[in-house]
Amino acid sequence: MLNLESYYRNAMAKCEELTLEIVTNTNTVLSSIKILEEKIAGVGETVSAATDAGNHLDKGVSQPVSLPAVMLEREMTDLFFSLNKLKTTVRTQLSIVLQQLKETLTDAIAATPTINDMTTLITYNRYQQVLITSIKKLECLEENLCMFNPHS
Repeated sequence: MLNLESYYRNAMAKCEELTLEIVTNTNTVLSSIKILEEKIAGVGETVSAATDAGNHLDKGVSQPVSLPAVMLEREMTDLFFSLNKLKTTVRTQLSIVLQQLKETLTDAIAATPTINDMTTLITYNRYQQVLITSIKKLECLEENLCMFNPHS
């Protein structure tokens, strides 16, 4: 039979493991979106330069812009819009999940079990400290998420 002290030790280890996994996965998602954003910006500059090149062949004489260039510019605009929508959605969903996790951890801290032996009480207090540390990490992650501007 699993005793209470073992339960809290296992819960501490799992909480630390899952918190690290959440932080790592969230940072990976944000980094991937940032890379995607940089790539799209680079492609946008290349497309803009390529489609604008025909307008400056003869100084003072504007050349008509071709239909493919207009279509390509429109697609790039749609791509930028889609990227901003993706960033907003990711930020919103991650914020919701982080808030739910913080609430769950806060509820676990508020629990007051009846503990009769000192060893289990010490383990329980360490468990609560792990929960507090996890909440702080999630709050920090959420602050970084708020700085993740969906319209940059």
